[in-house]
Amino acid sequence: MNKTDTIVAQITPEGKSGVAIVRISGEKAPEVCMKVLKKIPSPRYAHYLNFFDNNNCIIDQGIGIWFPAPYSFTGENILELQGHGNPILINLILKTILSIPGLRFATPGEFSKRAFLNGKIDLSQAEAIADLINAESEQSARASLNSMQGVFLKNIQKILISIISIRTIIESSINFEEVDDKFVENTLNIKLTTLIIFLKKVIKSAYQGTIIRNGFKITIIGLPNVGKSSLLNALSLKNLAIVTNIEGTTRDVIQNYINIEGNIFRINDTAGLRKTNNIIELIGIKKAWKTVNKSHHILYVIDNINVNEQIHTRILNKIPPSIPRTIVVNKCDLTKKKYKLKTMKSIDHVYISSKKNIGINLLRQHLLKKSVFNKSITLNKEQFSARDRHLHYLNKCLLELIKGKRKWEKLKKIELIAEHMRLSQMYLDNITGTFTSEDLLNQIFSNFCVGK
Repeated sequence: MNKTDTIVAQITPEGKSGVAIVRISGEKAPEVCMKVLKKIPSPRYAHYLNFFDNNNCIIDQGIGIWFPAPYSFTGENILELQGHGNPILINLILKTILSIPGLRFATPGEFSKRAFLNGKIDLSQAEAIADLINAESEQSARASLNSMQGVFLKNIQKILISIISIRTIIESSINFEEVDDKFVENTLNIKLTTLIIFLKKVIKSAYQGTIIRNGFKITIIGLPNVGKSSLLNALSLKNLAIVTNIEGTTRDVIQNYINIEGNIFRINDTAGLRKTNNIIELIGIKKAWKTVNKSHHILYVIDNINVNEQIHTRILNKIPPSIPRTIVVNKCDLTKKKYKLKTMKSIDHVYISSKKNIGINLLRQHLLKKSVFNKSITLNKEQFSARDRHLHYLNKCLLELIKGKRKWEKLKKIELIAEHMRLSQMYLDNITGTFTSEDLLNQIFSNFCVGK
């Protein structure tokens, strides 16, 4: 990306529409004003103007808004042209603009990348813009908007201020002998403890934020022919998985997103768990267990007709204890069992018939209750959206702080925790973009749409 270029892009979807918007950002935006509008409009006012081409013929009439640097989204001169949404007219406007030397089409995410590089937003806010555009639920949209407005950044800045304060105390103690050791000891203990407690709260909220963004991951497992694929179809309200009476029909993980009261759940159907010599089926079973280990909740489906307690116990014990599970008792239409929710041996059992679509709403409400979306934190106006990389660096930061605190409590040698504090700050800088490689930036912004 050449920052000296002036860039242009249509920032509304292509195709016919009532209105289309073209954005120009860079040093030569004033030239575009003079060429297309024959004037530079008053800053931040909407002006109804004629749009001209290279022959001074009127192409269109619309709204022109001028944002002089540095008071714009990118921090550069920005002109936005709002015209009629006819692709022919928009192409004529773009052709006129691109005739100016030094103008080029923007690459995906380049407007947001320039905003980041010019200090208008940090990296987490830039990512939140993409998350807001791609949000699949109301919760996700609200959380992304909070992140875009700086809620997540404020938490990171608060942690950074505490770390810098602790590093200042450490450096002062190392460099100045007259510093009171008792004062340093008491201050460090209080500051480190307070910081770790607050960081854990932020990590908890960030974890919630990743689920809100990516969806609550639920994996359906069980023996062959118990109705796993039928359950996926029933929850999804459409036929996604092939359903037959042949064991081993499902060989791969089938994934679908479902919406329950405005919240996104990612449902995985998996291969039937059994002993087999079929190589392809074995690969499917291996994938099933990998998916289980990455899940937030497990639906273990059993056939209400053929009950084998020993096999069920063995499979349930193989699920990591930290992952909650619900036993779904299927095919109740064949045994005349009541469709209900019942807790036995501390495990919830939901009685359903996926084939007859009975008890499915009960199961959907149960999943909502068991998910993160039922927690009061999602009602908090301060809940932000987060990505897996944010959670990774927050946990790295926490680990360094805990290591440093333990060394301090054990050895009382202040110089030993200095490096841990430096690393903890570096991990947070990776979140905000203060310390970030060009490759990572390119990867993040390449996933944006062109107009952002």
